[in-house]
Amino acid sequence: MKKKVLKSAKVKSMNILLIVISLIVFAILFIGIFNFPNLKEKTSQSEEIEKFVKKYVNLYIGLINVSVENVEKYGDGYKATINATSYSGPVSLELYLYKNLTVYKLTQILQLPEKPRTIIEIPYRISCSSDKIAIDIYIDPYDKWSRRYDNLIQDFIDKYNVSEIWRIIRTDTHNFEGKDAENAFLLLKYFECMKDKESFKMFRKCIYEKIDEIEKDGRALNESEIIECLDPNVKIEKCLEENSLRLLSADESFALTYLQTPSTPMIVIDCKYKTWPTFIENVYCYLYKCN
Repeated sequence: MKKKVLKSAKVKSMNILLIVISLIVFAILFIGIFNFPNLKEKTSQSEEIEKFVKKYVNLYIGLINVSVENVEKYGDGYKATINATSYSGPVSLELYLYKNLTVYKLTQILQLPEKPRTIIEIPYRISCSSDKIAIDIYIDPYDKWSRRYDNLIQDFIDKYNVSEIWRIIRTDTHNFEGKDAENAFLLLKYFECMKDKESFKMFRKCIYEKIDEIEKDGRALNESEIIECLDPNVKIEKCLEENSLRLLSADESFALTYLQTPSTPMIVIDCKYKTWPTFIENVYCYLYKCN
């Protein structure tokens, strides 16, 4: 009798367990069936957002190879994480959208670099400095950025005990034609013959002011206008006739060697590193530990 009671209790427990399992399975199936339209709607909505984001980033930002890595709810709208390619390489972005798919914010995710990106090492070059660190400054007087950064470059030279070497190369000077091309090239020759003179700083300042005044006319300075900026005590006639072309050729050779693609304004430090004038002080102090 006792065995029958135990067997009956065991069967009863198994039945209850089966009923519980059945109820759980039924609940899961019910919830799944009930939410299937919502899941389908969410999938469709994600696809719509992804399609919009790809089109927006390509059209408005000008990036290619756009891939949407993730779309999530963010406040009343959405946040999309994106990988894409710009003209300078891969980029990662976060795009923030209102519910109606209107973009209100775009942020770039920057990967922390191991080394400063503002310093470009020149391969296979050795130090060319002696007592002072050599700073080669590549400029073209007709390049507006050479003119605009001149004060910054000069302030750096005045502040630090460096050996300045001005390199005159043709970038924007190539834009002139006819007589203006001759006059523009003539100014480069004057720069070559003046760059080692004490009055070169004042000469540059005077020339740059004149160029800024006539820039809207689209012409080059003529020789009489150039001469107005010269220190009357400085004689460079012989240099203009005999050395200026050789000096220009040498500077352009240096540009090809150290810049690869000649551009202005550019800075080369100790024949080993190149950078842009905007970063020169921070770069210099990073390399040489300024006080």
